[in-house]
Amino acid sequence: MVTLHGGGFMEGSRKDQWSYGVARELCRKGFAVVNVDYRLGLKGLKMSLPTMLRFGGSMQRSVDMAAEDLARAIDYLFCYADEFDINPYKIVVAGSSAGAIAALQLGYYIANSMLRTR
Repeated sequence: MVTLHGGGFMEGSRKDQWSYGVARELCRKGFAVVNVDYRLGLKGLKMSLPTMLRFGGSMQRSVDMAAEDLARAIDYLFCYADEFDINPYKIVVAGSSAGAIAALQLGYYIANSMLRTR
């Protein structure tokens, strides 16, 4: 299970309360969990949603950066699956808020052949 934190692409961390809480619960249920950090393309900005929507290019770049970081994390898991004793073909991604957007964006790119995969 790969989890991504929320934070509007402005803040958040794999070490935040949500990420740890989800990881602990999933581990208790027998899942291997990886909490992933991603680049925060809007870090330091304090914007409301309407203001953010006016900065569409910045938002899209932020989403793309996070999706790319997620793709690299998943690729890492594929490369080291034997060492981690995981089945790389059973990886599930879950995210909160911005993390969910990044996960969906990566899925979109893969489904539309916009990203090379294994």
